[in-house]
Amino acid sequence: MLQELSIRNFAIIESLNLSIEEGLTVLSGETGAGKSIIIDAIHLLVGGRGSAEFVRHGEKKAEIEGLFYLDRQDHPCYQKAEVVGVEIEDDMLILRREISASGKSVCRINGKLVTISTLREIGSTLVDIHGQHEHQELMDERFHLLLLDQFGGNEIISALSNYQEIYTVYDQTKNHLDKLNDNEQKTAHRLDLIQFQLSEIEKAELRLHEDEELMEEKRKLNNFEKLYEALNSAYESIQGEQKALDWTGLAMSHMESVSDIDEELNTVLDSVSSSYYALEDASRTIRYQLDGLEYNPERLHEIEDRLNEINSLKRKYGTSIEEILEYSARIEEEIDQITNRDTHILELQNKLASFEKDLEIEANNLTDVRKKVATELTNSIHDQLQELYMAKPFSSKV
Repeated sequence: MLQELSIRNFAIIESLNLSIEEGLTVLSGETGAGKSIIIDAIHLLVGGRGSAEFVRHGEKKAEIEGLFYLDRQDHPCYQKAEVVGVEIEDDMLILRREISASGKSVCRINGKLVTISTLREIGSTLVDIHGQHEHQELMDERFHLLLLDQFGGNEIISALSNYQEIYTVYDQTKNHLDKLNDNEQKTAHRLDLIQFQLSEIEKAELRLHEDEELMEEKRKLNNFEKLYEALNSAYESIQGEQKALDWTGLAMSHMESVSDIDEELNTVLDSVSSSYYALEDASRTIRYQLDGLEYNPERLHEIEDRLNEINSLKRKYGTSIEEILEYSARIEEEIDQITNRDTHILELQNKLASFEKDLEIEANNLTDVRKKVATELTNSIHDQLQELYMAKPFSSKV
């Protein structure tokens, strides 16, 4: 909210300081007293279009400055100020604008020089200015319910939330029922389609991650020769006569023979022993891999055919086996609903009737709350008008 306003050499105003309290502030006075000029000054302060005509006759420049207090931490001004590099301290913002006699404008926010567009962007979050008949939302019945709900606060929010929660479930149930009530020919065509799709997926007997396993097996078969040569050479290098294992074993024997002479050599012996046993384990693993290697051209063709089948299903029903199986589960449920259509329709009709009763209860409760709040709002408006000496009997309908 605007707390302080300072105007210097603006139009007919030589100097003016206003302190504004929380709540409704009314500027009153005779025609020509300067009410509109103050509004014009505020308009310029938040980025309105200015010109040299606003500078008081005989002065070099007009100055307008306003102190704004941000009353909540989620105020949109914080985000906009951060984007343009303006720091906000103690939830206060000072806007200043100077217009020279030559028409040049200088804008500052919290002492930082900014462009008029930046001033306008931040100012739009602080002040809304509406001229006579410019903003008719208050008189538009389409917005009255929204304004009433805003005035009602948590009391209406709670009642409205309960109504909307039940209405969402009611709407979903009704849409589901409408789909089941579609014409029989359309339903029959849909049933034929998804039964064929389900049969195709079930016939494939898919397993999760099967495609990944097949790709790995295919890669090994395609690189069989390279894999065999590498494993065989590695095994010979470790297990062959006068190779790594023999020499490491010999080194271990030599170290064992002198380990009791120098205790520091035990550390070396442990390292050599560990290397020996690690090589033994590695050679057994390599031997196991070699024994399991078998080049089978027919198996490669089987893998390729299976992958082609899986890829064909992916193009139709999902990008992965998991998605295909999920789709299969969905259409299986849909088939059950269609084949047992009458039973499902009866169940949904019963649910819908129950939701309608609950919805009516919540709707009546919401109406009662709104009527009560509407009475409070009416009385509050009457009180405010009376304070402004604008009280006048009139009829109202809630």
